[in-house]
Amino acid sequence: MSSSKTSDLRSSPEKIRLRYTLENSQIFGDLPADLLTDLVDVMEISVIAGGNALYLQGQESDSLAIVISGRFIAQLDSGSGNKKLLGEMAPGNCIGELGMILQQPRVVDVIAIRDSSVAYLSRACFERLLTSHALPLNRAITRRVFEFSLNKNQQPANIGATNFAIVPLSEKLSLSGNTQGRVDVKRLSSDLSMTLSHQNNVFHLTPEAGNELHSDKGALVESSHRLSDLEQEYNYLLFETPLMATAWSHFAIRQADQLILVANSDTDPSTLLLDDETRQALKKSKAKASLVLLHPDHTKNPTVDSRWRETFNLERIYPLRLNKQTEIERLTRFITGKAIGLVLGGGGARGLAHVGVLKALEEAQVPIDIICGNSMGALIGAQYANGTPVTSLLKNTKKFILAGDRPTLPFFSLLAGFRIKKGLRRLFNNTTIETLWRPFLAVSCNLSRANIHVHKTGALWQAVLASNSPAGILPPVILNGEFLVDAALLDNVPVKAMRAQNGIGLLIAVDVDVKEELKIDPAIKILSPWHVIRQRLFKKGEPRLPSIMDLLHRSGHLGGLAHREESIALADHYLQPPVSGFSLMAYGKSEEIVETGYFYTMEHINEIKRSLAGK
Repeated sequence: MSSSKTSDLRSSPEKIRLRYTLENSQIFGDLPADLLTDLVDVMEISVIAGGNALYLQGQESDSLAIVISGRFIAQLDSGSGNKKLLGEMAPGNCIGELGMILQQPRVVDVIAIRDSSVAYLSRACFERLLTSHALPLNRAITRRVFEFSLNKNQQPANIGATNFAIVPLSEKLSLSGNTQGRVDVKRLSSDLSMTLSHQNNVFHLTPEAGNELHSDKGALVESSHRLSDLEQEYNYLLFETPLMATAWSHFAIRQADQLILVANSDTDPSTLLLDDETRQALKKSKAKASLVLLHPDHTKNPTVDSRWRETFNLERIYPLRLNKQTEIERLTRFITGKAIGLVLGGGGARGLAHVGVLKALEEAQVPIDIICGNSMGALIGAQYANGTPVTSLLKNTKKFILAGDRPTLPFFSLLAGFRIKKGLRRLFNNTTIETLWRPFLAVSCNLSRANIHVHKTGALWQAVLASNSPAGILPPVILNGEFLVDAALLDNVPVKAMRAQNGIGLLIAVDVDVKEELKIDPAIKILSPWHVIRQRLFKKGEPRLPSIMDLLHRSGHLGGLAHREESIALADHYLQPPVSGFSLMAYGKSEEIVETGYFYTMEHINEIKRSLAGK
């Protein structure tokens, strides 16, 4: 090749960008200028479309690649068909260098999650460069192998979502040529952009701006590089796509870290206006997908068609009213991983302290985006998520609890459970978990599988009933032939279940399960009813003997008490209101228990708000 032609290639936009990437990369950044020049000459630039593989597990390692623009994920195939996500690679990251140097097969799949450009260095070119630049290249390789040996278990970091594609879903054309139920995607995009920009640097690409960035005539590599430049300048990119798909629509879907599908609440999922290319792009995308269902502003109870989850692989469905700014803000926090989760544990009458906690958080304007509860925490959390004002929570809960239940023949439980079931059905009617404006989870213990069951869908009353059915006291709830009981057997404060949900940033947990000493006079060798009668009649000042409820409660809460340290570590704020002075059945002191939870939370509220500002 002539020197003039080589110079022309080096000065091309792609090669200039490659030179800049090499100079700022970890493995090549310290190389001398002449070696960088030779690298730029021999490396081949290629574009990998979003969803396609750069390298596959088991392939021969005949090259390395450096990411110029876009993003990749590394995933491990365990052999059972499950793919384990190991991390992400962004511009400047080098991929596959150790396999090529050590001549070992690829150990992971590397998949483009956006349209990405990479530069390949083949083993043959690498070995030629070794002959002319032995010392600096060997030094760089040795350093890389040494770093790997020190951190051989280190995995690529998860970079997080920065690009959001908003994709409208509408029904098929009517006879007049108009679409049924036109989706107001422009308004939603504008509101999201405005809300995101309060604390972040946001660039909103409208369909017009998107068509300028990438059109039918646009080169994929140029569009990818222009997008990479925008990513360097802004915290978040918001891609608004038009109702009728264009080249920009498909490009935006491929570049998204999160897909926000948008439809009207009355849209029929079986009659969507989607072209084949859009369907394929959505199916092939590695991005997490959520669905926003737009409801009229006057809607009291949202509607969610269950067929949406059959049509798309959805992370979450958000019922939303455009004129409710709190709902826009909640959606924004979820998609940026900053949602605020509240976990409420069980504890009998002591759980009424949750009402005081909610009152304090509400007064301090700490938004609660999602609630997860067990037992009394599930009962109170479900009401709050269902729209019950905090001022009515105590009244509703006491009315339900004091209705009680009747004893039954103890084949399965001490109590029949009919009144409790009827009371919960009256309290929640036909509401389902997926049709709450504020997301909610309840947990129970699956006795059949010996694990925690997280209720994300289904009848709200049934989820709360399962979470409030202590084994032996109330009959287990039967779901799909399996037995569900109060989750305190395994985890009374379900922080772990909440942390497993996507989008959670700040996590506040409330534990009212006091770990009391359960002992009696060593002189007593066998428990007898006469001990209790004699104590109540003649020895009232002595420590109270445990009742059957005390013994059942402690037995049913051993798992939760054993995992308390793990729950504390997983929570950002672990609140433990001082309710040890109240018995499990102290419903007659409900106002006092609520006040205890309120004043305790107010003592910690500034700490919570400081961490909230930091998120």
